[in-house]
Amino acid sequence: MTSQITQLQSQPTEKVSCPHCQGDITALCTQSDQTDVLLKTLQSQHQTLQDEIQTLQKTLEEAQTTIQKIESSETKNPLIAKLGATMKAIERQKLQTQIETITQAEKSLTQATKSYETLRQQADRLQTQQLELTRLQTQKETTTTQLHTLQKTIEEQSANLSTKPDSVLLQTTKTHLTTLQEIQTSMDRLTELHTDLHQQILTRKDLEVRAERLKNLHQILSKELMYVVLETALPSLFSIINALLSQVVDYQLHFALVKSGSDRLELEVEVEDSRGRRSISSLSGGQKVILKLARILAVASYLRLPLLLLDETINNLDADLISRVAELIDDVIRKQNMTLYVVTHSPHIQAMNVWEEIVHVQ
Repeated sequence: MTSQITQLQSQPTEKVSCPHCQGDITALCTQSDQTDVLLKTLQSQHQTLQDEIQTLQKTLEEAQTTIQKIESSETKNPLIAKLGATMKAIERQKLQTQIETITQAEKSLTQATKSYETLRQQADRLQTQQLELTRLQTQKETTTTQLHTLQKTIEEQSANLSTKPDSVLLQTTKTHLTTLQEIQTSMDRLTELHTDLHQQILTRKDLEVRAERLKNLHQILSKELMYVVLETALPSLFSIINALLSQVVDYQLHFALVKSGSDRLELEVEVEDSRGRRSISSLSGGQKVILKLARILAVASYLRLPLLLLDETINNLDADLISRVAELIDDVIRKQNMTLYVVTHSPHIQAMNVWEEIVHVQ
């Protein structure tokens, strides 16, 4: 028995360590925080994209309602009839294409949403594994301390082998062997977790790549949706402006929506009359006032605003334009069932016969 114990003492005690665990845990904590921020940003962008699609759908529905309203209107004004025909032709040509574009954007958004949910679930699982690994790392440190204490105890007891009975020594040795086996099992578990940690780090990198792709997809969809909104609304809006201008002046507007580069849109607008096309800056002061009024009334008509306030907007009009401007304002507010308030110092504007009430402020 003494020989066996001596042989056991002569065997070196193996210390199992995992030098990479601490660094991997720190890297995992940092990457987890970065992923949380990235997921929150992606969720905010996802909500913004949904709001943009809903706004576009509402705009298209309003355009369809406007077409139906114009079709059912029994007006005798040839200019309004011309405006209705122009809007119907433009809207019917564009509507189907825009609906298909929205459908495609919604499909892309649905796919992005599914990918986002997958990312969020995987991040939660990774966070749980991180906590488990931290707990096991703490257990490893505790076990290592116990192992060192046990080794010291064995060395102390080895010095007194000659003074202890063999039965007591055998029992102590068995206890120590059992403890060593438990420690070895724990170390094997830590080794498995270390391997799993490396695999999870690779998974995290893959998740980051996919999140970046989703971010790029959101940027592309946002730009395309903005172009679709402008491409849908601007033709109708400029048709209304030109129909209003034709009642007062002899020029029309021409516009072009131009993509400049990969992320920029430019709106080019020119005036055309008997002298050809030219810049808006070439208009006289009175013509610019008429153009400003036509733009305001067109936007109000397109959005079906119930109330419109003009503050010194239509001053400085030529005397020969006053009556035509009065007819234009009266026609628009009656057709759109709109309430109009005008602030002015011009006696010519005050003399228009379209006002239901005039309030003088001293």
